[in-house]
Amino acid sequence: MGEKEIDLLDLLINIVRFIKRRFLLFTLSLIIGIAFGYVNYSITDNTYSTNVYSSCIDINKQLLYEFINPIKSDILKENYTEASKRLNISSDLVNNLKGFDIDTSWNHSLKINLLVSDINETDSLARSIISYINNIKMIKSVIEKKYNNSAFIISKIENELVRLDKTQELFLKNLENNNSEILISQTANINEQSIRLYEKKLRLEDEILLIKPSEIYSDMEYVFTPQNSLYSKIFYGALGFLFIGFIIAIILEFNAVLKRR
Repeated sequence: MGEKEIDLLDLLINIVRFIKRRFLLFTLSLIIGIAFGYVNYSITDNTYSTNVYSSCIDINKQLLYEFINPIKSDILKENYTEASKRLNISSDLVNNLKGFDIDTSWNHSLKINLLVSDINETDSLARSIISYINNIKMIKSVIEKKYNNSAFIISKIENELVRLDKTQELFLKNLENNNSEILISQTANINEQSIRLYEKKLRLEDEILLIKPSEIYSDMEYVFTPQNSLYSKIFYGALGFLFIGFIIAIILEFNAVLKRR
């Protein structure tokens, strides 16, 4: 136990001596790292991250990603001319879009994460992406088909409700003259059917309100997070150059040992 304590003490003493011998090198590395971080921050265009939320019908998520990927690829490659054609906006506007991604895991909603260089153009960029999604032929076809199907079913339910109402009126008139258990049971059964159909009609009417092109929620506020932080640039710059200084110090120490031999 005592020998281990002595070895540990010797190690700490050697580390302190090593730092003292190369203190100037470490200090210089730290200063260069801080300066590098500051310069890097100064010459790098700042970008801001924000989330955009919009309505969206339930569609094949993988297909939506496939339609979006070409634009993401254009932005990544800085092919702004092609991206501007796809989004039907000017090259100057799309130049402010540094990246984006979509999250389709939300029910009846889309979450779009944007990286922008000019926060004042965020709304225009977000709306151009939503417009692009709405103009995809597959999505337009799905919206039309779902709307027509729901509207057709609602129409059939309304016709059936009218028929049941008329039938129930006849049964109620017959009940005035013939208060039989069969007529009472049939009248109750018609009433239950009408309630079930009416509830289904209400559900479909709620659903049909969601079958429409995507649109940004009107009460949404953009919250921006800077991606280019001065403190992080300085911290990582200093850390990186300190590591380089440490490697150089190790090499110098190794050479010094070889010379003494």
